[in-house]
Amino acid sequence: MSEQRQMETVFDPLTEDEIRKLGEELAQVERSKQAAREERKATVGEIAGRVNLADKRIAELTEMIVTGRKPVEVEVITAMNTPKPGWKRVIRVDRPHDSTVREEPMTWEERQGSFAFEEQPDERREPES
Repeated sequence: MSEQRQMETVFDPLTEDEIRKLGEELAQVERSKQAAREERKATVGEIAGRVNLADKRIAELTEMIVTGRKPVEVEVITAMNTPKPGWKRVIRVDRPHDSTVREEPMTWEERQGSFAFEEQPDERREPES
């Protein structure tokens, strides 16, 4: 009979000390995996944030190209009861001509403010002791 030598994996029973060491290693690997997952969440969140910022800017640029206008912060004056009672006109102060930004109905609060009521103390209240 001829013999041939080779290597093969067989399973030996573990000692109590080997089981303890394997348990410690398992716990360490699990902690490492959880740390990697947390790092992945942070990285994905950061990348998603950058994508969202890019999407927002793309939308802004597209809107400017499509409309042919750009947003500009300017000082304005709001003229109440203009062009008619109950309406207001918002006017740019940086342009002498064609300076109306918009005309719209006054809000309920704006209409009430035009009466210039002074707040009176409530005489029906009982005096505080």
